[in-house]
Amino acid sequence: MDPACQVGTVQGHGGSIMVWGVFSWQFLGSLVLVPTSLNAMRSRLATAWLYDHSSDFSVMNWPPRSPDLNSIEHLWDVLEKGVKAHHTTPETLTEIMDRSSRCLASHSCGTLPQTC
Repeated sequence: MDPACQVGTVQGHGGSIMVWGVFSWQFLGSLVLVPTSLNAMRSRLATAWLYDHSSDFSVMNWPPRSPDLNSIEHLWDVLEKGVKAHHTTPETLTEIMDRSSRCLASHSCGTLPQTC
């Protein structure tokens, strides 16, 4: 394989963080750090809350596993490219959150693929 066509990645060097965020056509919220992983009880609480507030949401019926229509996958791509654009590994949690917030602040839902 031609080395010019390869992109290197680093796996297993460091940890991971879990963040929660929200975005819509008109609004881009801030990222919120989730300090622990979600266990079964927290998942049930979140599911119950969504059910109780279902009248507050408008849900589109999208085909399952459709990468073109999965807007969060597009947003993760924007986030990954924005963080990698710095060409240095973040040293602290504050640094990764700052980079993430800055690249998301410049993102708009208008850049999503027009597939609908």
